[in-house]
Amino acid sequence: MGSIARMQREKLDEFTRYWEDLFEEFPEARRRASEAMGEATKKHLDRQIGRSGFRGGADYTVRSWQEVRIGSKGGYAAVSPIKGTVLRRPGGDRKVKTWRGREVTSSMVTRWQERGYGTRKAAPGSERSWSRVKSGKVHVRDKKDYVKGKQFYSYTKLKAFDNALKAAEQLLDRIAWSDAYMAHLKREFDVE
Repeated sequence: MGSIARMQREKLDEFTRYWEDLFEEFPEARRRASEAMGEATKKHLDRQIGRSGFRGGADYTVRSWQEVRIGSKGGYAAVSPIKGTVLRRPGGDRKVKTWRGREVTSSMVTRWQERGYGTRKAAPGSERSWSRVKSGKVHVRDKKDYVKGKQFYSYTKLKAFDNALKAAEQLLDRIAWSDAYMAHLKREFDVE
């Protein structure tokens, strides 16, 4: 485990120890804290997607494909592309888009946008073709053959842990100072 991961794990353990009493008395608090962490991370991811420079509303489309998943016992939250969303071609027939024999999904497109992807080979005779001599001029294939990744997930990972802990702390503070929890403490410690 790297030093950054170890430090984050220690922070998370400290966070859990601090709120342990609240989690025991109100098990739903853990789930709500995980939900707050997931929503804070998704909000940051949405901002990064918006800054990525997509054209023509594509940033909204990619944002709409992202979802927050909560663990079955409420112990974790993860942000990832929606599974099973198959893309269709525009037009009347609405055939499914394919790549190398597989249906293209929102998860695949998100991964390509995150990491980058190569473009198709240029048609013979076009400006981007491999032909060396065209009307007496030498043409060299340019940088248009690869689209750089937007890395919105990578940038989100840098701040995700701190943003998530901050959101969970705020939520748990509100729960801890709520009337229901204060009444529970009074009953437990027989304080009037």
